[in-house]
Amino acid sequence: MIQKKLALLVLLTIFITGCDTFFGGGGGTIEVYDPYHGTQGLAVTWLENMPPKEIYAGNQFNIGVKVENMGAHDLTDAVLLLTHNPADAKVTNVRKNTNLTGKSSVQKYGESDAIFWDATAAAINEVRSTSFGVMACYEYQTYMFEDICIDPDKYGQKMAEIKSCKSIDVISLESQGAPVVVTMIKPTTVFDSKSDKSGIMQFDLTIQNVGGGDVGIVGPNTWCSAFLDTITDNLDFNVVRISGTFMGQAITCVPSLVYLDDGNEGNVVCQAKWQADKEFETPLYINLGYTYKQVLEPVDVTIKIIPGSLSETQTTDAGKTLNN
Repeated sequence: MIQKKLALLVLLTIFITGCDTFFGGGGGTIEVYDPYHGTQGLAVTWLENMPPKEIYAGNQFNIGVKVENMGAHDLTDAVLLLTHNPADAKVTNVRKNTNLTGKSSVQKYGESDAIFWDATAAAINEVRSTSFGVMACYEYQTYMFEDICIDPDKYGQKMAEIKSCKSIDVISLESQGAPVVVTMIKPTTVFDSKSDKSGIMQFDLTIQNVGGGDVGIVGPNTWCSAFLDTITDNLDFNVVRISGTFMGQAITCVPSLVYLDDGNEGNVVCQAKWQADKEFETPLYINLGYTYKQVLEPVDVTIKIIPGSLSETQTTDAGKTLNN
């Protein structure tokens, strides 16, 4: 299947190159990529020295992260929530939003940006350690497509060597440019009782969360709220929506919401009608929809007293008194 996808991309490259030459574009080649690789959606990393490791009490400073869409789905209104102790610093507008396009056949990398917060350290009178973190919540989708062989040869009367395709009991899949993926397909051909040329195709699908974050169907603005961190039994968590098509018709999946277990894995059975006079391959399209939440590792910061300040003088004098 991977070879077929690459072949399609090569043909698309040739087509684009030919059009460019035909219309007088100079014959340049446009590179074509397969965006459906990787296991990340939104990647969030700290910008260097934002925040700094040491801050003086009462001083202003900046906090910043780099955000990059590493997957194949466009991000709209992704939420980034700065987490901190309000007693240690005042932060203006802790909630930020960003829109980032994903990878595509003509765009090797997804869009990236930098997000900043303005902050002021508390006017404290003692040295204090604090930390800052970032929680990201965003809606995302996974697109999976895999060729399935439909073989109406119910009793195996036709030699396998001359068939145009062969049915496979288990299809193992790789990454799909998203943090939640279909890792396995087990197709089963069911024949109608009155015909060997039609029936139902069943697909036993295994779905897995491989991105290292949490998955659910609650809205990103709601999920990126502190009080929801303590909820573990809500039916909107550890679940994804599933839909798809096969032979030009919508598939039926039971259940339509797939719940993932403690191992971040779930199973669902989908089916669609088929009709064929001879064996052939046709694609199965699967779409997974969900909200994804991930937490950036917090950074530790030390709030220091300004040299020569009244607070430092009081602290020093107190130390001298104790020594005496």
